[in-house]
Amino acid sequence: MSYKSLLTHIAAGRDNTNLCTVSATLADMFDAAVIGIAGARLTPPFSTEPAADMMQYELEAAETTLKQSEAEFRAAFRGKNTRLSWRTVCDYAPVSDFVAQEARAADLVVTSPDSGTFLERLDDTHVGPLVLQARRPVLIVPKDQNDLK
Repeated sequence: MSYKSLLTHIAAGRDNTNLCTVSATLADMFDAAVIGIAGARLTPPFSTEPAADMMQYELEAAETTLKQSEAEFRAAFRGKNTRLSWRTVCDYAPVSDFVAQEARAADLVVTSPDSGTFLERLDDTHVGPLVLQARRPVLIVPKDQNDLK
């Protein structure tokens, strides 16, 4: 089986070195294009009169984190002859919904398992819903996996 495009889900604000390394190896093996994707789930306002300053601060912080994630993604492919693109979203919906929707553009979704404590995972993309919604094969790369051997 050959994969011509990979969708690599970068967990914003986390170390994704192993995931990027595996994606780069797969891209080399299959001469595949790689779409990097990341998202940030914003906190829904709890009143009819939300604090605009707090919402703006949260949005700016999320955008900064997503830019750092993009830089990490692009750095992993530096010096390689791989076609790259990048997609992000800041929304109130779960990030897994966005990743699953964008998975239609790829032959394989590459992601990492949920990690951290329960409170740290509240805003994360959850792998279960992603696998069920993606309609594509999903490769879940363990946190300590750095190659395909």
